[in-house]
Amino acid sequence: MAEEDNKEKKTSRVFYYLRKWFIAGIITSVPLILTIYILLWIIEFFDNLVVIRLFPNTVVSQIPGIGIIASAISMVILGFLASNFLGRYLVKLGERLLQKIPIVKSIYSTIKQLFDTVFSTQSKAFREVVLIEFPRKDIWVLAFITSETKGEIQDKTAEDVVSVYVPTTPNPTSGFLVFIPKKDITFLEMKPDLAMKLILSNGIIDK
Repeated sequence: MAEEDNKEKKTSRVFYYLRKWFIAGIITSVPLILTIYILLWIIEFFDNLVVIRLFPNTVVSQIPGIGIIASAISMVILGFLASNFLGRYLVKLGERLLQKIPIVKSIYSTIKQLFDTVFSTQSKAFREVVLIEFPRKDIWVLAFITSETKGEIQDKTAEDVVSVYVPTTPNPTSGFLVFIPKKDITFLEMKPDLAMKLILSNGIIDK
């Protein structure tokens, strides 16, 4: 009996360590594998988007990552051109042409306004983390201030309200736009990147 007990203990100990090492291997390798996979996907995306279309069947198209470099250089050049008088004039001329195309007008205007708001140095969009009670009282969620509510929505509400984005977890690209009275918002000192880590990890990562 004693020998059998010892065998069972040794077997269980082996399985314990195998399980422990297996989990440690997953924790160590999966983040690295996913990071490499995402980077390779980004490189391949830009290579297909830029290089292979512009330089098909050439030596240039065989260089991995050249698409990202070409895109970055193109963005810098476009930014430089758009910052001078002639560039601003050409951009405005192009925008006026786009405004005359019905469907393109709506898409371009929405995307441009979104980018102008988010990247503006004066904008507070997604830079303030708050707690709000959602979807009902006594249930709290992390959310981001997007803007001060204006126009018809503010006119139809009895109190000053703020536009707040409530992201879903673990996919923060979907969520809810809610309009909350300022007095019902709890402002946090938490940085947006930490809030995003909390959302992406389902609350596991908190620092």
